[in-house]
Amino acid sequence: MKHLFIVPLGICLLTFTCHAAPANASKVLLAQNDSASKIAQVKAGTLKTAHASWWGFSKDDSTQALQNAVNSGVPTLIVDNIGSDWILNKTINLVSNQKIIFEDGVVIQAKKDSFKAATASLFLGKDVHDVTMEGRGHVTLRMHKNDYQDAAKYSPAEWRSGINLYDCRNMTFRNLTITQTGGDGIYLGATENGYNDNILIEDMTFDGNHRLAMAVISAQNLTIRRCKFINTLGTPPNGGLDFEPNTTGQQLVNCVVEDSLFANSVKGMGVSISPANMTGDSIPLSIQFKNCIFKNNEEGLSMWLIKVPTQTPVSGKVSFDDCTFDHDTLNLANVVKDGVAYTFKNCTIDFSLSTPTADSRTPITIRTDHRVKSPTLGSITFDNVKVITGKDQAPFKLDFWAKVDLSDQIKGDIHVTQGDKKYTIQLPSYIVKNRAQLEVPLAVRMQQLKANLPRFSDTEIEKNRKQIAALEKAGKLKTNLVLNGDFSIPANSADLTKDNVTKWTTWQAWGSAGEFAIDQNTNHSKTSGGSAEMSGIDRGEFLQYIDVKPGESFVIRGWMRRVGQGIGSLKAGWKTTDMKWLDGSKGPTFYVTGDDKENVWQQVEGVITAPADAAHLVLTCGATRQRDTQDKIWFDDIAVYKIDN
Repeated sequence: MKHLFIVPLGICLLTFTCHAAPANASKVLLAQNDSASKIAQVKAGTLKTAHASWWGFSKDDSTQALQNAVNSGVPTLIVDNIGSDWILNKTINLVSNQKIIFEDGVVIQAKKDSFKAATASLFLGKDVHDVTMEGRGHVTLRMHKNDYQDAAKYSPAEWRSGINLYDCRNMTFRNLTITQTGGDGIYLGATENGYNDNILIEDMTFDGNHRLAMAVISAQNLTIRRCKFINTLGTPPNGGLDFEPNTTGQQLVNCVVEDSLFANSVKGMGVSISPANMTGDSIPLSIQFKNCIFKNNEEGLSMWLIKVPTQTPVSGKVSFDDCTFDHDTLNLANVVKDGVAYTFKNCTIDFSLSTPTADSRTPITIRTDHRVKSPTLGSITFDNVKVITGKDQAPFKLDFWAKVDLSDQIKGDIHVTQGDKKYTIQLPSYIVKNRAQLEVPLAVRMQQLKANLPRFSDTEIEKNRKQIAALEKAGKLKTNLVLNGDFSIPANSADLTKDNVTKWTTWQAWGSAGEFAIDQNTNHSKTSGGSAEMSGIDRGEFLQYIDVKPGESFVIRGWMRRVGQGIGSLKAGWKTTDMKWLDGSKGPTFYVTGDDKENVWQQVEGVITAPADAAHLVLTCGATRQRDTQDKIWFDDIAVYKIDN
């Protein structure tokens, strides 16, 4: 018969020499052994539910432990509330066929001074499927937005998101708060012709993110319900939910958003629908909003259908049913005939507390921008829409950049309460009868654009002038670092990209179809040279590189002349030795002070200092918002002088 001896820990028997172990140490040893056993069972496939803490936990950094837990492939992974944040120093890559449950109180926190890569996100899924991330109670995924916005700490970027997905399917995200990211809360990206399929976003809060609460690049069968898209502020578009494919092969099909709140994006929109990169060859859109609230955004809804004059628009349907716009506008831009059909049914747009002095916005605006030339607008239906405004506030306006035809596809009824008055706008007859009063004059549009330019204050401008005048009087402005600043070498527009011809290159934004030239008949200083001419340009520039060192200061100066519409500027951007833009290419921009003067040479000048890591000054003579080739801006006698001491 065998005898079984049960020996308490810490007691020595017979001739064995042993020492009592601390009670805590034995518990840790047992826990480690237990975790190792359970991990082995997970690996063997016999244990279907696991706790992330089995793979370890550290208050300072639990990245590898959490990634190992995910990589285990366990069908259900519980991220435990250990009493401290789960700190991550890099992205956690998701795997297929896994449900991740976060216990009440869990915080997934990006580590300080990590996530340096421009596209680094907390979680990433690429071509994965059947994944759920669900919070039980209050669960937060948090990054360090303020740090990412500090150019001294991070290279500026707008893609450090909470969750990035690419070409995934059968994905569920429920009851999580995603906050303080350096990009979007969730980014639904895709390959050129790919999409995310069967995505559920439910009971989520996206709070205080940098670019967007959520970006949808390409998705099919997307359902969003009972979510909050709030407080986005950082970089444009500064908004809530943005539907914006990048290519013609991507898609937005069967997307439903219901019972959700879009609020407090004070420099952006609640929702943006921007299929401008799609064409008539793309799969038609189908997006529906139901019972949603838009409140305290700069714009409630922004639509932008096309951006190239010759583009055939994508077709499809977008509807808003039983939605409330609480002092939030509808901005319907470039909605061309036979494109996407937009319907507003049983919606309320309430501007009842507004007055023209307190809130000059108009509840509904149909507009075009500089990207479309002589379009025919349509494809908008208002079905039992209520608009409530202050006594003297218009409910509806037309804001057109160029000549526009309005089709009978703009239709329906808008029931207006304007102070004490009540009436119904019946479209399209209302527009035909009142178009002259509804349209914003072009001169007013230009004034609004110029009023929002990032100008220096009058005090700063006067300070610069006095400083430059003193330097000039002292004979300090001698050597002009600009090559061919008076554009004295004749060349046609086809030659302008050749540095050896003019010493200047040109750049124009995609979709802008203007012209660059050297005008030999227009000259500021009456020398033998000509001038740089820009016409019909939405956004473009002449540019030249000048080598600099950090901390060096310069005077930049030039002369500009304008006929017709458009805004001219002299700008200094900065690049590093490896030709990367510093601070997102942002640099000081100088405008003329008398924008209302036409066909008159006016001086533009300023003082600039090269920032840390700058190796090249990128000097640009730029033009924006020109409508056609009759709108012209000239630049001449461009100079850059180094300021010694």
